[in-house]
Amino acid sequence: KVRFCLHQDGMSVRTPKLISVVRSRVPSGFVSVGGVVAPLRLPQGHLRQALSPSGYLARLPDELRYALRWLAQKDGLAQDALLLTSPAERSRARLLAFAYAELVNAELECLAISADTTESDLKQRREICPGGNITFSDAPPVRAALKGRVLVLDGLERAERNVLPTLNNLLENREMSLDDGRFLIPEARYAAIDRGSTRAVETSISEVKLAPVHPLFRVIALASPCPPFAGRALDPPLRSRFQALMVPPVSAAELSTTLSSLPQDLRNALVGASETIAELERQAIRHDGSVHFFSFSCSALSRYCATSPLQAAGPYEILQSVYPPLGDVSNASTTQSHATVKQALRKLGIIPSRQTDSNDEHVDWSVSGTHFRTPTILAVISAIRADMAAGRNILLLGSRGGGKSALVRAMQNDTWRTFTLHRDLSARDILQRRVTDPATGASQWADQPLVTAARKGNVVVLDGLHRLPQGVAVAALSRLCTDRELDLPDGTRLVDEERLKHLEISDSVKPLPVSSSLIALAEPGDWLTPELASLFSTHFLPDLSPLELRHALAAIVPGAPRELCQTVSDIATSASLTQLDTSLSVGERTALHLSIRMLLRLVRRTSNCSGGAKSVA
Repeated sequence: KVRFCLHQDGMSVRTPKLISVVRSRVPSGFVSVGGVVAPLRLPQGHLRQALSPSGYLARLPDELRYALRWLAQKDGLAQDALLLTSPAERSRARLLAFAYAELVNAELECLAISADTTESDLKQRREICPGGNITFSDAPPVRAALKGRVLVLDGLERAERNVLPTLNNLLENREMSLDDGRFLIPEARYAAIDRGSTRAVETSISEVKLAPVHPLFRVIALASPCPPFAGRALDPPLRSRFQALMVPPVSAAELSTTLSSLPQDLRNALVGASETIAELERQAIRHDGSVHFFSFSCSALSRYCATSPLQAAGPYEILQSVYPPLGDVSNASTTQSHATVKQALRKLGIIPSRQTDSNDEHVDWSVSGTHFRTPTILAVISAIRADMAAGRNILLLGSRGGGKSALVRAMQNDTWRTFTLHRDLSARDILQRRVTDPATGASQWADQPLVTAARKGNVVVLDGLHRLPQGVAVAALSRLCTDRELDLPDGTRLVDEERLKHLEISDSVKPLPVSSSLIALAEPGDWLTPELASLFSTHFLPDLSPLELRHALAAIVPGAPRELCQTVSDIATSASLTQLDTSLSVGERTALHLSIRMLLRLVRRTSNCSGGAKSVA
């Protein structure tokens, strides 16, 4: 086990070179992690600054304590670190980075990388002031460099090429030229110039606008190795700037300890299932050299089981919530690897044997407005409400036009907000958008519905999560779903109300109410990655059976003849068979898909015609 020893007197540490570097700026002492010394940014017991992480060190599992010692070594040597892990366990690496920042009492800047990250997100963004003047606002890397904070770069493999090399000089030499004319240099060089400067040199310094980089500025990057995982491999020059550590996955012993509050039979079944899926993934990597496999997130399973109440009755229902390939939605599990996982879990007795559908012509149903409710749909609504009561974020998967939005409308109240997503949105646009003040002409940030609902503690419905470009949803929502924190483009950070009590009051930190949550609606498909699935509790809205569809059409459109509903139901059943025809292209299968929305429109229009069902035929 790693022991932590705090030294308020820097002279008690046997590292005179380290002391000579940090003594002028860090009078707060040092922390010893397993015999390795790292400087404290604030004295122990001091009220944490607004941007300092809080509560992460207590959540860090014992299996990762050794990694704190490794990070302390790199911190003491003024080196930047790269934490490698699988995408499904990205939150585990982020927890380690935040826990170390909390250990050394450091403020933290977090920048989530996505394909739309540009040089402005890494350096400076141009702003229009009232009156038409131009100014520049510093990006998180620049703010962290000037103020000696820890910079966390989350998701390096998601960045486009030639974007991250912008940081190469800052990482290697602690130098960077900014758009406002300033030039960042190491503080030691700045101090040497200042000590030996003459009046002529001072004039040239003021013209160049030199700015010192704080000696305690550190960078911790998070990435997944590519290959075997999907993404872009790091450029060798950028890779050489970091010292890398592979964060180990969750072991069976650690998972069993985390799930110790569950009944023993349930705990053993979940641990056995997670180990089985992990072994299948290792075999896929060993044989194929790359991952065409939906990774299992033990961290997501731990978070799901840590909240209560557990609505799921058995291990299969719990696994479905954190591992979407087990769901029974059409097109959700078409790959061979998903079939292999199901077959393995069926042998373990975790997946129950499929029951045959009853031929009974009786269906229990009810109608609420234009929403048709069957016992299956009512069970989905009940499970969603239970997860929301436990504070979980929801992902509802269902076929296009299958009633996802109608189901949510039947559940929502006046405080819920709906945010319709589209493919042109970036990670910034999901949170805030740029607007111009009509009175002064100044540019400013305006909250999007997601942030507006989060500030007020309301529920926001993200309609069409599958439409977003790859990596955008993860970059925007990962910290909100796993850490209950949200970094906004304008520099504001939303922090959980309970955690905010331990931080200094600041205008840059705002409370995030406990009642705020997300409900994402999407269609199943390849867009759903393991990292994105680990953020939500997944629910599935199954397609209506032919009998249920016939009753639904007759109930929602009261004036429709029974023969018309029967004919339309038969047409929909025949069209659904084309979705299993692999000889057709994806576009052709999409064109032949008949959603409930289309069928209702067909019944309404045809029932008003004189021909009725004959006109459909």
